Amino acid sequence: MGPLQGSISALTITAVATAEVASKQLVGFDGAPAGDGDAILGVAQTDAAVGAAFATDVIGVFDLVAGAAIPAFSPVQSNADGAPIVKAAGAQIGTALTAAANPGDIVKILIK
Repeated sequence: MGPLQGSISALTITAVATAEVASKQLVGFDGAPAGDGDAILGVAQTDAAVGAAFATDVIGVFDLVAGAAIPAFSPVQSNADGAPIVKAAGAQIGTALTAAANPGDIVKILIK
C-alpha cells in the first residue's frame, strides 16, 4: 500500500464534553476521552471544554497520534489517554492502515 494522506470522515455527529477533550483524541460514549480498552464513539474534530458541544467523527479514516508503536494492519484499541495502541484486551476500535514506529508518530486508523 502506498502512502495515504489526509483524513476522511464518512459520518460526523455532535457530542457534549463531560471532560476536557483534545482534537484528534478518541472519545467514549460518555463525551470524555476514551480510557484504556474502552469502546469509542469516535474521534474529536476539535478541542472542547466541559459542557461544550463538539463534532465527533464516527466512521472514516483518520490520522491520529499513536500511543505506542503500531504495526500496519493491526487491530487497535484506545489507551488510557484516548490514543490508539495495538489491541490487547480492550474493545477493538479500528485497524491501523499504516505503521507507527514510535509513540507520538502519526498513524492512519480505519474506524467503522
